[in-house]
Amino acid sequence: PARTGAVSLRSSGKALKKALTDRRFIVILLFIIALQLQIYPPMLYYQRDVLKFSKEFIGVLEAVGAVASGAGALLFAVIVNRISRKLLLNLIIGLNALSTVSLVFMTGETSALVIYTATGITGMVAFLGILELAARACPVGIEGTAYAFLMSASNLAKRPGIILGGYLWSAGWSFPTLVLIGSGLTLLCWFLIPLLKLDAEDEKYPKK
Repeated sequence: PARTGAVSLRSSGKALKKALTDRRFIVILLFIIALQLQIYPPMLYYQRDVLKFSKEFIGVLEAVGAVASGAGALLFAVIVNRISRKLLLNLIIGLNALSTVSLVFMTGETSALVIYTATGITGMVAFLGILELAARACPVGIEGTAYAFLMSASNLAKRPGIILGGYLWSAGWSFPTLVLIGSGLTLLCWFLIPLLKLDAEDEKYPKK
């Protein structure tokens, strides 16, 4: 088993090395990392300590968001093969920024329900868009290793923003300020799209 594990590890290492020499893979990797590098406000503490939401209502919000996410997944399935890759990139950035900035308008239970419904849909479309880009960026023959690397890089890139958001909140920064900074950092990713230089054959997803 140990020898098998060593062989598997060497194989994964070779696959990753091959992926990191693929231009398309590299640019999508950098785009995904840049998209995740933002400041994330401490939502739970804001809802509990500032808006005074009960634990029960916070649970209801999560349930509403989950149902809305299901609707977002269905919407993504409908549109993904009907839009260009460039448009998908713009949607991912725009929807991520919109989902974040909408949190500024959460002032009570009614607005929270509306916002969680809307961001559940838009957030899922953006999230699945990232997964779609990652899957299509993986070089042929090493898809599993390349995709796992992309998702690991995405998750790791998100952690500093979560930590920094919590630190700035505890240091006295307001929730709207953190939200607007996070949205602004997301919008900066728009400047990266021309740098991706997508090939003509990748410009549109195949029609079904």
